[in-house]
Amino acid sequence: MERGNLPSSFSVDAFSKSAFEGKGDTRRVRVEPKEYNAQIVGPFGEKTKLKTESGWLILEVIWQPDDEEQRQQLGLDKLPTLRQSIFLDLTPGGALDLGPLKNGDLNRLREAIGLNQDGQSWRLEDFIGRPARIKVVHKPNKDDPENPFQNVTAVTKV
Repeated sequence: MERGNLPSSFSVDAFSKSAFEGKGDTRRVRVEPKEYNAQIVGPFGEKTKLKTESGWLILEVIWQPDDEEQRQQLGLDKLPTLRQSIFLDLTPGGALDLGPLKNGDLNRLREAIGLNQDGQSWRLEDFIGRPARIKVVHKPNKDDPENPFQNVTAVTKV
């Protein structure tokens, strides 16, 4: 079963109480650091779409890249999803700040997916299924040098 495809009968409670056996592979599937066509697949609508860390609000955007050559090289039907973390600027009252020089990364994403127009209303859920071109980079993982982090660092229109 691929990640993100839970069966309708799946129970988090039953899973959390399950016993498992055997040694697992500690490596991650990594895609090459380059640009990919991709679409946003989540996690909007779930608790984890926004998180707070050290006083910041962070939007976690999950991308599904597509590249036939990479799929064949890795022997996969689907490439692994990739994460883009966007720090959000808020007003003192806790609303999204859309003033000058605020939320540039978010607004670049909105521009790339066609949701950055004057007078246009949008919600985070509107991002799902939107295509864009993403740039993937590998960043060193000091705790596990053999498994670098792979992140989406830029987004442009397809």
